[in-house]
Amino acid sequence: MIEAVLFDLDGTLLDIDMSTFMPRYLQALASSMAHLADPARLIDAMLGATQHMIDRIDRQETNEAAFWRAFAALLPGPVTAIRAGAAAYYATCYDQLQPLTRPHDGADVVVQRVLALGRPAVVATNPLFPMAALRRRVRWAGLTPEIFAFITAYEDMHAAKPHGDYYLEIAGRLGVAPERCLMVGDDAAMDSPAATVGMRFFHITERTADGTGGGSLRDLDHLLQAGWLQQ
Repeated sequence: MIEAVLFDLDGTLLDIDMSTFMPRYLQALASSMAHLADPARLIDAMLGATQHMIDRIDRQETNEAAFWRAFAALLPGPVTAIRAGAAAYYATCYDQLQPLTRPHDGADVVVQRVLALGRPAVVATNPLFPMAALRRRVRWAGLTPEIFAFITAYEDMHAAKPHGDYYLEIAGRLGVAPERCLMVGDDAAMDSPAATVGMRFFHITERTADGTGGGSLRDLDHLLQAGWLQQ
């Protein structure tokens, strides 16, 4: 029986083309702090620090701490001011990117279905962003952040996708065995490793022969109505 459901955000609950979104986001963020650092150098440092977050696993260090430690090594200088500038950007300018996104069809329906069935829902997005940015993207998906048990943000996670440790940390926070969790996501490379730690995986867009391994969010909702979580 499934006791908790994890939802990827980008490409699953939120319709977003990251190949378009990320360059626009990085340029806007770097431009907002051009008075602190050269935008091109700042973007390079951000990308390098983000890759460091993805590559390492350290249960003693949050992704946030790992990011800024790596960032400071890549771009020595006014790191405190840059952190403050990034926080100001998310608070005042980040929503300007919302038109590049839209809610995925069926996102609200399937999340509400999970909650109505008495299961906690988690936004299991790759925790490479601060909570302020992720809460906004959840709202762009037409959802209220407060309905979720938690959102995996870089402030409080210690691993990232595709590491199995990321999924184990979520199960631990929920107090639910991995085998009793369902991961829903569109990116097989990033989301299917949930299965390596025992979770069930539902692949958005791809349908399997028995209809229970993949499909649309609407397909998943039909399965939930039919009692799939009880199996």
